[in-house]
Amino acid sequence: MELMKLEALLVAGLAVVAFAQPACGGGEGTGGTGGSSTTESTSSSSGSTGVGGGASASSSSSGVGGMAMIDCPNPQDTTENVTETDCSILQQDCPPGTGCEPSGTTATHCVAGNGLKGPKAECKDGECKPGLRCVFGKCAPPCCAGNDAPCEGGACVVNFQITGNIAIRYCIYQESCDPFADMPCASAGEQCYPSILPYAFCAPPNPGPGGAGAPCPDGLLDCLGGHVCYSGTCRLACDLANYMSLEPGKGGCEAGDVCVTSTGITTVPGIGFCN
Repeated sequence: MELMKLEALLVAGLAVVAFAQPACGGGEGTGGTGGSSTTESTSSSSGSTGVGGGASASSSSSGVGGMAMIDCPNPQDTTENVTETDCSILQQDCPPGTGCEPSGTTATHCVAGNGLKGPKAECKDGECKPGLRCVFGKCAPPCCAGNDAPCEGGACVVNFQITGNIAIRYCIYQESCDPFADMPCASAGEQCYPSILPYAFCAPPNPGPGGAGAPCPDGLLDCLGGHVCYSGTCRLACDLANYMSLEPGKGGCEAGDVCVTSTGITTVPGIGFCN
């Protein structure tokens, strides 16, 4: 499965700044690739060990084989248009060496994988254990956006469009950053993006990222760091309170633009976009 680009909310504007880190941890599952769309959440939870040794929200119920169930208030907080037939995407209740995925249709099946790396491990496509997916260069489990289970040290925010209208939400473990700093990200090749998370995060951009005015049909990562994707166009991020006295790219806007905000584009405190 190929690493897909971020959709919907990333398309609308995946920028992450709140200069505090979210929380994600892991169950294990299908070796996978990065994904496609994003939805964002900032709550966190912890609890008993879930499938594959990943932490899960505490629950008195037990899943397949007596393993603790991961608690999620709403199934749509994990998947969209998925029919759980043979297994559960969130619980990853498949035999060792396999992970639960929608296979061929919307129905889930236990699918074999050859990946060996566990949650939070640095990865390339296909290197993660079955049930996990390589998200922004780190192996991540499926998760629940309603309470961030089973995420630890990250956040349940990335909604991967598997095919058509089928999507699964995964954790991210990205470094938080300041989009106006000279060198906001420690990892080479990563750039800083403000989004609808309450903090800005570092992520590798898609090939050929664009500056202000460039099209972003596949979402925020079509843009350079320090930008948002608004109405299909890259826009500079800006400092809502001080943009008139700052340089473009350092919190200011180009002449004639004003710094505005939209909860559908970024919810980072004090950060807006030039329009």
